[in-house]
Amino acid sequence: MKRKPQVIPPIERFRWYFRINLVTDCWNWIGAKNRGGYGYFYADKRLIAAHRFSWEILYGPIPENLFCLHRCDNPACVNPSHLFLGTLQDNRRDCVSKNRQAKGSETNKSSLTDKDIVDIRRLKNTFTFAELGDIYDVSSEAIWSICHRKSWKHI
Repeated sequence: MKRKPQVIPPIERFRWYFRINLVTDCWNWIGAKNRGGYGYFYADKRLIAAHRFSWEILYGPIPENLFCLHRCDNPACVNPSHLFLGTLQDNRRDCVSKNRQAKGSETNKSSLTDKDIVDIRRLKNTFTFAELGDIYDVSSEAIWSICHRKSWKHI
């Protein structure tokens, strides 16, 4: 006679996939992660972010319009005491206040590199903004913004 496979409750399985850092008190997810370092967990026939699952275990469902954010800025952390709920705007504000937003060549829209910016600023008195725009394949307005430090301020 075949035995039915034992079904282990998601909360119990969840405990297998994190390790506690005694210095930071982060509960670091060691299971599956996405490219951003956030853990993912399969529970109740759905794939859920591990930190969101951790929040829901302790505090209950997350309202549809809210995000589960990290106080510790560690995407792998699933310690519910390191998490808080906030809006998309709260998330962006938190990111900017901690200087974690992508800048310059880190953004996926940039065709310029940090070296290009240094070179453009060095060459601004040798070429017109239009000529530099043609050289670097960007608009003269983009060159003006770079030279006047309206964009790429971090360089």
